[in-house]
Amino acid sequence: MNEFKGALAGLAVRVKNGGVAALAVTRGWAKKPGMLIAAGVGVILVVGLISTLVHANSLTGQLVAETGKFDRAIATLDSRTVELATVTGDLRAAEGREAKVAATEADQNLRSAKLDARETAVQGAEDVAAANTIPGSGTFRVGIDVQPGQYHSEGGSSCYWSRMNAAGDDTIDNYIGSGPAVLTVQPSDGLIKTSRCAPFTKSG
Repeated sequence: MNEFKGALAGLAVRVKNGGVAALAVTRGWAKKPGMLIAAGVGVILVVGLISTLVHANSLTGQLVAETGKFDRAIATLDSRTVELATVTGDLRAAEGREAKVAATEADQNLRSAKLDARETAVQGAEDVAAANTIPGSGTFRVGIDVQPGQYHSEGGSSCYWSRMNAAGDDTIDNYIGSGPAVLTVQPSDGLIKTSRCAPFTKSG
């Protein structure tokens, strides 16, 4: 064993074109070829081991680099996922606001429709009341301004009314007095004239 160690200590190695060559051997090796072969095999094994370790280190470096790339890709993906979640949240919030606006508009439209309906009803009632009312003073056309029928008024101190033909030059009937007054408009009347009376309201 000591001779083997001495042999290794005395071996100089040169690497050329991937091969191993023995340059010099200490004294006594020429007489011991078996030890020379064993030493050469040992050197070859050591060189192979070193080469394997170098290659392994290279692969380890590549693996570390690829792992770094993978980690960066994962980090980028996580960042994009967060951005996507933020955008999705903003979109859902916008959709919620749009739904609220649409609901508010629908409610406003409904209220507007109800208001229009009430205004139409009020206007209709006013039109009916106007059609069934004769002002206390004025001249009115039968069939246009007033309709035939019986009208009552609270009258006045000197309430006056007259039924006339369409030309207004012939008085068919008239009245003047205080207190309540009754006026019956006939379809054949042309004009109705009132003065100093409370409004006449149709009663029949």
